[in-house]
Amino acid sequence: MERVGAQASCRTAVVWTKDDVAAPDAVTKMIETASGEFMPAAQTMRTTIKDPDTIEACFAWAIEAATAKFPMQIEQEPRLSHDPFQALRRFYERH
Repeated sequence: MERVGAQASCRTAVVWTKDDVAAPDAVTKMIETASGEFMPAAQTMRTTIKDPDTIEACFAWAIEAATAKFPMQIEQEPRLSHDPFQALRRFYERH
């Protein structure tokens, strides 16, 4: 999520695949928290092969996103180092 957050000025989506399979609440909450912090404008979608309309909706969003302008401008990426592997290391130690 940290590295994807560097692309926050682009159209971004968090896609939960296999939505018909339960995920642990702690994992879901952690991903939602990180997504909200590093990619606040990201679209969140859920897909499952059992409902083809959910997959179609993801593709339709991606096609529209590829042709639309994205107005959000990020002033500065929330990082502590220019090394991508160290950028947010201390951030997580504080939380």
